[in-house]
Amino acid sequence: MKISLVVPVFNEEATIPIFYKTVREFEELKPYEVEIVFINDGSKDATESIINKIAASDPL
Repeated sequence: MKISLVVPVFNEEATIPIFYKTVREFEELKPYEVEIVFINDGSKDATESIINKIAASDPL
């Protein structure tokens, strides 16, 4: 089963890594394939950079 998480974000540089790690830990425990779709709503912090780093290392 595949689950798609659509996550709107705005200035969430501090929480995205924690959220991502939690989702990946859940995926290891359950028989689900999880896709994460971040929707950046014009963040002024490093949110976009963090999302891009995650996407480059793990093609969600």
